[in-house]
Amino acid sequence: TGFKSDFEPRTCPEKGEVPEEILDGVRPPLLRARIEYLRQLISSASPTSHTVTNSHPHLNWAREQGLADYQRTLRIEVTLAMLAAGTADNAQAMLEPLHLLSHNGATGHRELEYLYCAAKAHQTQGRLHESARLYNRYAFVAMQCLREEAQLPTRILKHADKISAQRDDVGTRLPARYRRAYSFIVDNLERPDLSVCEVADEIGVTERALQSTFKRFLGLSPSEVIRRQRMERIRAELMEHPDGSNASLLGVANRWGVQHRSTLTNGWRKQFHEAPTEILKG
Repeated sequence: TGFKSDFEPRTCPEKGEVPEEILDGVRPPLLRARIEYLRQLISSASPTSHTVTNSHPHLNWAREQGLADYQRTLRIEVTLAMLAAGTADNAQAMLEPLHLLSHNGATGHRELEYLYCAAKAHQTQGRLHESARLYNRYAFVAMQCLREEAQLPTRILKHADKISAQRDDVGTRLPARYRRAYSFIVDNLERPDLSVCEVADEIGVTERALQSTFKRFLGLSPSEVIRRQRMERIRAELMEHPDGSNASLLGVANRWGVQHRSTLTNGWRKQFHEAPTEILKG
């Protein structure tokens, strides 16, 4: 049910229909309903067909079940079928609920789908100025999505390199056996129940031996290492999003195993000599 670059609809071949024998072999009712719906949609997506209506039963079913995201998917699919069938007015009516969502903050790929369909519908209706405006918005959002996706691997690699460098720097100062203990700590920082006793058991030494070795080679106890590493990671994450709130501050702390605000505040002051809320002020 796609479109040519000049906005002209192309006819869907009848070969796209799902054979009855395949449908008969599908047992899960939800999947079967989805396939049956797609069969009907394919057969209706033709300039000679006028069977696509605004009251599509599968869309009604999704609405009754409260499946908001799936309703959105269905509206996009039915809109494309309507445009292929040349019923632009019906397509515009099908898109109308998504118009409100777009104005209320839908972004990224979700907004792209709506903008594409809306631009096509307006163009088919001869509303060229509005179509051009929507298509310009579509192109702008598409470039934003591409830019964000292109930057994502770099961000991930930088974060991984930073963590790896921190781990290697500390690890080289410990005897081989105790490097495993440090690696275990770093790999489990997000666990609130991480304990010094568990770390000692992991490498087969007593808690006292672990404490003594860490103090001797790092100048820190295992508990202090856990605290410092957690604070570093919380701070690094917050610096990437400095416009957060106090609620997001505690949320980041929770992700790194710090469950209480007092623990966060005390640990942060010991390490950075300021209140954690200072980072939110830039």
